[in-house]
Amino acid sequence: MWKRKSLFIILIILFIFPLGFKSYRNFLFRITSDFFYPFFSISHIAEKNLEQKSLLNESKESLIVKIYTLQRKNSELTEKSNYLEQFKKENDELKKLLQLKVTPDFKYIFAEIITRDPVEWYQQFVINKGSENGIQEGAIVLGRIKSDNNKLEFGVIGRIGTVSNHTSLIYTLLSNECNLSISIPKNGASGIIQGGIRTGSNTWPIINFLPRDLDYKAYSKVITSGLNSLTPPNLKVGNLAKTSNNKAAVSLYNNLFIKAKVDMAVNLNHIDFVLVLVKK
Repeated sequence: MWKRKSLFIILIILFIFPLGFKSYRNFLFRITSDFFYPFFSISHIAEKNLEQKSLLNESKESLIVKIYTLQRKNSELTEKSNYLEQFKKENDELKKLLQLKVTPDFKYIFAEIITRDPVEWYQQFVINKGSENGIQEGAIVLGRIKSDNNKLEFGVIGRIGTVSNHTSLIYTLLSNECNLSISIPKNGASGIIQGGIRTGSNTWPIINFLPRDLDYKAYSKVITSGLNSLTPPNLKVGNLAKTSNNKAAVSLYNNLFIKAKVDMAVNLNHIDFVLVLVKK
């Protein structure tokens, strides 16, 4: 009797002790899994057969309804996937914004466009930030400059007009309600943008009161002069437009001043979001 118990104990020890070794445990798992697999799979096979038989017994109309339901769910999943992809792009944009250098004495306020009148598409639109978010009347509004090298640059779109608690009206550089002092570093000229003109989908802000005795070259950079306390200097506005013979699109006004057309740095047809520069 004692010998039997001793033998039984020795066999248990020989079986349990190797479990401490990973290779043995893996070997035992493979053996037991293969051994019990037929028993585990019986219920799955039976369930699958029942499902197939139930489909065969269903009517054509019922199957059509099921297919339609699956197609609708697939469309919903596709829409959600597209939304998440767009959300990821916007998130990447916001991450880049965090790397922007803040202009001294000013802060950036991120805002999105919520309404845009088709009749005044190029002159004004409304954003989802207002006085409760720190928006001030007359503040400069910036938009993203689209570039081939994906470089993060911003240019002037216009100014904040009327402000409510939660929304603000923006007047673009093409609106007569927006005045902006600018300078042209290439020749040192200064002037004021007051409204603009449009031909089809082409638009140009107009610089007034430029000195007539200076030479103006096409593609010359146009920047903010910073004469207004709400406007930092050196913000990119655009470049002097060109004529068909590659000269600057300028004209003499009242035989006293020069008028010039500007190619805006920001395309007003493609604005994803705006940054409002607010005085601290």
